[in-house]
Amino acid sequence: ERVALRVLGGALCGLTLVIIASALKRMGLYAEAYGFPVPRLLGYAAEAWLGLVFALLILAGIRLRAGWLPRAVTAAAVVVVAGLAAVNPEALMARTHIERLDRAYPLDYYYLSTLSADAVPELRRLPEPDRSCVLARLRAELQTPDPWYGLNLARERARELLALNAGRPIQPPMADIGRDGCRNFGLSMP
Repeated sequence: ERVALRVLGGALCGLTLVIIASALKRMGLYAEAYGFPVPRLLGYAAEAWLGLVFALLILAGIRLRAGWLPRAVTAAAVVVVAGLAAVNPEALMARTHIERLDRAYPLDYYYLSTLSADAVPELRRLPEPDRSCVLARLRAELQTPDPWYGLNLARERARELLALNAGRPIQPPMADIGRDGCRNFGLSMP
């Protein structure tokens, strides 16, 4: 019975890992085609965590004892969340959307304009006038310095990067930005 339990349980977990690998591959293809918005990024992280859980289940099935399993599953969740924070999600989302400039896919300028100060280093890679258009809201928000208790390194870095562009004039013909231009999605230039 123990051999059958190990074999069948291991096969079930192994086949589930194949499904998870397929889901991760599909999610990667979606991200390549459409970029990484928040739901897709969180889905990718959850799928990676599920993969780790089933790998841990396979390890637990070898001895049929798993007193360590709940702690390991929790540790795997902590590792995935820490990894998610380490990749700077907003910058990753901006990067995957901006990489689409080289392809035939249109950019979602409105979505890019809603990202936080964490995305400013990536958003600066956009060509003008798109860059000024997308950064207009953040530039206006970051005019006011943070109080001492609200210090945020990402916002300070964004202020520095936006100050580097302060000498460059914003391109006047904002209507020429295209069908998704500033005027079309309701941003006003400072």
